[in-house]
Amino acid sequence: MTIKHYTKLLILSLLFIFSLTSCQVAETDVEQQEEPQSAEISPEKTLTLGDVSGSAAWTIEHFQPLADYLAENLSEFGITHGKVIVTSDLPSMLDHLETGQVDLYFDSPFPALEVYEQIGAQPLARRWKGGVSEYYSLIVVHKDSGITDLEGLIGQVLAFDHPASTSGYLLPKAHLVINGYETTELDEVSGTVSPSAIGYAFAFGEENQALWLLDGKVAGAAFSNGDFNDMSEEQREQLVILAQTPSVPRHIALSRPGMGNEMREKITTLLLELHITVEGQKVLEAFEGTSRFDELPGGVEGIMNSLRELFAPVR
Repeated sequence: MTIKHYTKLLILSLLFIFSLTSCQVAETDVEQQEEPQSAEISPEKTLTLGDVSGSAAWTIEHFQPLADYLAENLSEFGITHGKVIVTSDLPSMLDHLETGQVDLYFDSPFPALEVYEQIGAQPLARRWKGGVSEYYSLIVVHKDSGITDLEGLIGQVLAFDHPASTSGYLLPKAHLVINGYETTELDEVSGTVSPSAIGYAFAFGEENQALWLLDGKVAGAAFSNGDFNDMSEEQREQLVILAQTPSVPRHIALSRPGMGNEMREKITTLLLELHITVEGQKVLEAFEGTSRFDELPGGVEGIMNSLRELFAPVR
């Protein structure tokens, strides 16, 4: 090998060694930089409102003003902003509440009872959603059906709303069972019903329930008193009310399990006082036409025991 070739080989070797060393230094620098970045968590803390909904964009639009208002008034707890998380089903929301990803949750009585008992979410206040403090279900039939009482529904088919509906399914079904009636779910509205039971099928919507009933596809249907009153006068005149269930709170506000007492009490106070100020009234109106929050009738234990007894047949 000539000196020229030897020199060239030596230079190439040195360059290769240098490149390896540079890579190792670069990798070390990256690791050193990543460690403080992951450790330096932002001091900002978020208050998160959660909802189960099929329309995330719509929900966020209507929940965000309340999230912002509460966050602005919770700075003493390090809260700097609010946000909204939407899930498509209750089990997912239960997970978010249990892991602390969601701080506040608002729902009708049956799911409120579920999150209270399953994970220990804490009821805070009653929400007057749509200006309504409480509601109940009505079981109705067509006036030409010849049915005059619940006994007449045996062997017939009822139209319920959907399996998660408090007023359109759970409340009226529980009422039937408590009063001694056997109920049977059908895969379709034209299914065969046992002569000793009241059959039911899900219409998945109040409008479908009304159409089935008025068209004679079912013998009866169950609606909330609000949905019944929203029908046209012509429709209501064709119907007869057979039964009315007990009333339940329209909505209940709950906090996640593990929230500190002071923060929970401050949030409850903020909710209860929202309707007093002009700013608060605007926030409530944006929040699906809520008129106010007030204390739970009978207190937490009183209302939850009442709901537990009421919904026992359908749990």
